[in-house]
Amino acid sequence: MTLSQFVHCRRNSCILSAVPWAGGKLSLLAGRGRAWGTEMPINRLLANSELRPDAIKNLNLAFKQALRSLYLVDRDDPLAELVARKIIEIDATGVHDAAEIAEIAVKQLGIQ
Repeated sequence: MTLSQFVHCRRNSCILSAVPWAGGKLSLLAGRGRAWGTEMPINRLLANSELRPDAIKNLNLAFKQALRSLYLVDRDDPLAELVARKIIEIDATGVHDAAEIAEIAVKQLGIQ
């Protein structure tokens, strides 16, 4: 089973459907007007943040580790943005170790 088989895209949006961990359909904006493919989703989400450069570097490391654990290689995959959002959410709770953030994100997303 691959994660991509659950993503159905039309025009400027993608629907994630029939995924056991999603509990139904989840609409994801594909980012009309964004420069998809030019940077990783986590960098787009952190573009206007007030985090220090070393904190952003740490979140990028956690993001890459989580994607590697999930065997996601396409950074433009809508699931990569879900992972990025989860990484940022976990960091906001006070967990700052990249490996720990990645591990928690993968467990919470439940898509391994």
